[in-house]
Amino acid sequence: DPNNYRPIALTSCLCKTMERMVNNRLMWVLESKGLLASEQCGFRKNRSTADHLVRFDSYIRNAFAKKEHVLAIFFDLEKAYDTTWKHGILSDLYDLDFRGHLPTFIDGFLSHRLFQVRAGSTLSDTYEQEMGVPQGSILSPVLFSLKINNIVKSVLKGSEASLFVDDFALCIRAKFLPHAQRLMQLCVNSVQDWISNNGFKFSTSKTVCMHFCNQRNHFAEPSILLDKTPIKVVSEAKFLGVVFDRTLSYSSHVNYLKTNCLKALDILKVVGHTDWGADQKTLLCLYRALVRSKLDYGCIVYGAASNNILKKLDPIHHQGLRIALGAFRTSPVTSLYAKAQEMSLKNRRKKLSMNYVLKLKTCPDNPAYSCVFEPPNSKLFEKSRLTPPLGLRIPPLFEDSKIDLDVVDDTTVSDTPPWSQSEPQICLSLTKYKKDTTNPEVYKQAFLEITSRHQNYVQIFTDGSKVDEKVAAAAVSSV
Repeated sequence: DPNNYRPIALTSCLCKTMERMVNNRLMWVLESKGLLASEQCGFRKNRSTADHLVRFDSYIRNAFAKKEHVLAIFFDLEKAYDTTWKHGILSDLYDLDFRGHLPTFIDGFLSHRLFQVRAGSTLSDTYEQEMGVPQGSILSPVLFSLKINNIVKSVLKGSEASLFVDDFALCIRAKFLPHAQRLMQLCVNSVQDWISNNGFKFSTSKTVCMHFCNQRNHFAEPSILLDKTPIKVVSEAKFLGVVFDRTLSYSSHVNYLKTNCLKALDILKVVGHTDWGADQKTLLCLYRALVRSKLDYGCIVYGAASNNILKKLDPIHHQGLRIALGAFRTSPVTSLYAKAQEMSLKNRRKKLSMNYVLKLKTCPDNPAYSCVFEPPNSKLFEKSRLTPPLGLRIPPLFEDSKIDLDVVDDTTVSDTPPWSQSEPQICLSLTKYKKDTTNPEVYKQAFLEITSRHQNYVQIFTDGSKVDEKVAAAAVSSV
């Protein structure tokens, strides 16, 4: 299908270096002044898809605790990068008070871009790319994020918006389904107006709606229009790589994971041939890259599924370790863990969840921060059998591990702009001595001479070592 093809930007290394410099300076201004929407988590430091997955999961579980209905719409933008309005990007930069050389550079960066189509050895005529940001460019994700940044401002109050580059989702909850449907329709109309005025277009065939409810009563499917076309209502949908079902059991996602991982295990079986296959170390690396990475992604949220559902993934983990280690089927699981230096999937899900929460603690401006560290409706979950959200499941793990989250410092944007950073002064006088033939006392005297000239400086000593295939590093400060 010709619609599936995209022109790829081919630029020189010098141009890519310049783009990276502009990108770093632009991002510093956007982050330091808080110009990007909090709901935008794409291509930003200390943010990831896990933030929106945790928000989405917590939002629905809190609604279940209050016996509310949740309507969610997962929007799909048609050719998001290729249809970005160039003039709109410059207009948004102007509205954000950018003046001088930066808008001029971006204007030149977007203008007069030509492309050709090659079929075999034949090239088509040259055409100018009138719309869109160049695919594969370093600056393109930031410019696209700037253009779509204001879409969250069109969302009505009372709704929950999630934005990861061009993946956009809306959620609304209410006690009664008709009320939620009316609110969602108003919200969709507002978003559709913004989209039309900014040159984007939603795909009506790929945009879907889901009704989340844990009540046993039968409810009619909601009817919501997008550009006068009814949005398709589905029983399960994939959002940011995780398959959600109506009751949030994650059974569909676990089955989806199992199917994908079994295909990846076939690669290990071929590469791990007993006659000419790879060694144990290589197979373990392949397992961790091809299989375990799939099991890790999203486990922060789907790890809340029941044990009966999660047990379906254990055989995949064990089979992968057996293939990598060349172990028999009768080999005990505990010996597999010890030999491969791996842990069970249950413990790994706990570890990754704790790692995520520790990282989230450093970012109070993260949209997932409040739902994890300030979880609402905690008393409702104490009196029910409902699965609590991550914010209520994680504290006991830290208490058992005796980890104090209060000592974790916040991560802040540097106060020094990238263009104001001074060039570091490097003293290379010690390199004139050959390490093999120089007496250690000579090194010591030369070092003391250098430190005497820099008495007001802080000394930080670093060292690194390597043994076989393992490396280690350490740093010690004199303060």
